[in-house]
Amino acid sequence: MFNNALFRSLLAVSLAIGALALNRPAFAAITLGPDGEEILNDNESKDARLLGAEYKDEADGFSIRPPANSRLIQRAGLEYLSFVLDAKQWGGTVELYVPADREKKTLTVEEYLKGAALELTKNPNFKGLQILESREIMFAGKPAGKLAVSMESAGKSASMAVYKQQLAVQTGTNAFLVLTFFSPLTGKDEAAKTFDMMTKSLQVFDRKDIETRRGKAIDAGRAFLTGLSAEDLTRHLSDKPQLFRIKIDNRDVGYVRFDEKEDTYLGYKGVMVVVSSRTFPEDGSIVMGMNTAFWAYKKQDPRLPDANFSCWQNNAKTVVFGARGQENFWTTELGTLQFGVPEGSDQKAKPAYIVAVDRHADEHHPLNDPAMKTGLAWAITDKMPPPLPKVVEYVWPRLVDLSKPTQIAFSVFNSPQSRMGLSTLTVNGAETITLDGRSYKTTKLTVAIDPGYTDLWVDETGKTIMMRTSDMSTLVPTSEERMTQMWGARLAKLK
Repeated sequence: MFNNALFRSLLAVSLAIGALALNRPAFAAITLGPDGEEILNDNESKDARLLGAEYKDEADGFSIRPPANSRLIQRAGLEYLSFVLDAKQWGGTVELYVPADREKKTLTVEEYLKGAALELTKNPNFKGLQILESREIMFAGKPAGKLAVSMESAGKSASMAVYKQQLAVQTGTNAFLVLTFFSPLTGKDEAAKTFDMMTKSLQVFDRKDIETRRGKAIDAGRAFLTGLSAEDLTRHLSDKPQLFRIKIDNRDVGYVRFDEKEDTYLGYKGVMVVVSSRTFPEDGSIVMGMNTAFWAYKKQDPRLPDANFSCWQNNAKTVVFGARGQENFWTTELGTLQFGVPEGSDQKAKPAYIVAVDRHADEHHPLNDPAMKTGLAWAITDKMPPPLPKVVEYVWPRLVDLSKPTQIAFSVFNSPQSRMGLSTLTVNGAETITLDGRSYKTTKLTVAIDPGYTDLWVDETGKTIMMRTSDMSTLVPTSEERMTQMWGARLAKLK
């Protein structure tokens, strides 16, 4: 039997960590059944179904379709993406390779291939290395190399015959974008076909083109925000809540509700969006989330000064049921976007905006990190991408022209990475989707915050019909009654 633990150590990545979603095949037309399950297109080729949906990472300059049903891990540093398919004991990475010797300014494809094979021969855990393929090619006009080897990998309790395939595309004088794919040698033919399909799906982006396009998007974002105020959003708010069920690999995992309204926060009147969620991991725990975004009206009660801020608060409670009964673990994130420097401030530099974030987790929470308790702050000048009020992140589809392709970009707080990042909002174009036998003419939108993204399909008014995240979670409309039927027994356990 193939040893999963040994296989994961072979990948040298922590593939088993985190709450990871399952990828699914993606087809030209999206069709979902009555329970939000994906219905495959019979006209789609069998080979195409070997791959899942496109994963796109503009910041790191690539897009690819990993194997269907893979678990994806978005990473940082030189390793951009990891994927693993437990059912077939496959796994791999997309990463940037640069020589450890920083003095080596050039590296040819031939040198890379020889070095990659040499590293395997030096590793005492690998025996019987056989080079099945090692050749230089051109890939999308760039020098590249393909390497395929078989080897015996010895572990403490088991050994296995491994088939490793690699495509290295030269992206600089000494840099390569490298796709690596591991599989059991016993399934070599299917793995080779899948790898071939993956390499055909791989796109390596031109960094200069991306920089040019993002520069235009930032300028368009700045124009979009000019003159926009919380008051302008009131007529675009939805007067009814929207409820979506969350599905991963056609399996329900919870639901999320969106409420939009005029409200009062900290004594100020403004526009508020509240996103409430409940997710139900297989271990029996319950994760309850409530994210609140608020943008104050500029003109307030005469007794109050003019408001010039927006803010957000994200709360998550994980409820665990164990030997000690019900235990609750909290995480909290508080953020404020201040427009300009308050009057009376002695700060010499006058940034156009100030973003401040404070994060906290319970002492015994698995996510607790002392750094989370440290206040974070950024001064953003008018030369930088303008920051987007959090409320606008939810209602922007109702503020743009959906009839033509558009791309606008802003600074936002990237919560998973605890830093400011660039959010790019894109109007892609018309697309028809089918939900429970009913066809919808929609416009496809994309919200990208490197390295993740969310696709949205909206109607002509900008109302969301469906969402899909980069980890391939799918959100489709549902009702409170349906969610109560599905999850009421789990929620009844809460004290």
